[in-house]
Amino acid sequence: MIRIKAIKLRSWFPPGDPVAGAVARLCILREDLSLELYGIVGARFENIDNNSAEFRRMYFWRNSLRTLEEIKHSLNKINAQPSFRKALALEPPEVRAAF
Repeated sequence: MIRIKAIKLRSWFPPGDPVAGAVARLCILREDLSLELYGIVGARFENIDNNSAEFRRMYFWRNSLRTLEEIKHSLNKINAQPSFRKALALEPPEVRAAF
């Protein structure tokens, strides 16, 4: 079951906080990448496959590469913040290794 909870974005992503801004961007990019991957591996989409399934796959492939580059940029931006590195150092080794 999906649960939707209203939140105040400013409390989760305070203005002026570079880490919060980059994390908010990563949340959006994650959704973009999910949609793009679905467009790449999906079998048939009548409305967007009028040109061809190969055209659709290439379109989503190009977009997914752009999204991955934006994700890399955001992760580098977060990692450049001393406050993030300090917080990450307090995490268990498996979390640090995953990041």
